[in-house]
Amino acid sequence: MGLGEDIADLLTTGNLRSTVQVGELLPAPISAVVVVPAAGQPTLRTFGGAVLEMRRVQIRARATDYLTVERLMTSAHGILDGAQNKVLGFRNYQFIEAVQPPFYLGLDQNRNFVMACNYTCYRSAST
Repeated sequence: MGLGEDIADLLTTGNLRSTVQVGELLPAPISAVVVVPAAGQPTLRTFGGAVLEMRRVQIRARATDYLTVERLMTSAHGILDGAQNKVLGFRNYQFIEAVQPPFYLGLDQNRNFVMACNYTCYRSAST
């Protein structure tokens, strides 16, 4: 599994009460959360090789009203921010931290409310 699938699995097993998608918010259902892998930082290396990957994801939540989207984003944020020592998809995620608090993005083309938050995922290097 890849980074997006790993984080989606963490949200799902963390009891996020929403459909969780990876890559792009699909048209249905309207109330949903998506995990989008984003640019991260270079892999931390030592003389012994790669040690730590610092990858980033953006989580976006969508709903028909502001209160629902805020609740979805707050729930996702509570599951992810500060998560540590999680094995996801055979990879050890040592720590996950929010880059900033969740923020409002505005309305999408169908006038649904959208919020987002970016996270850095520190995981053991694969190579």
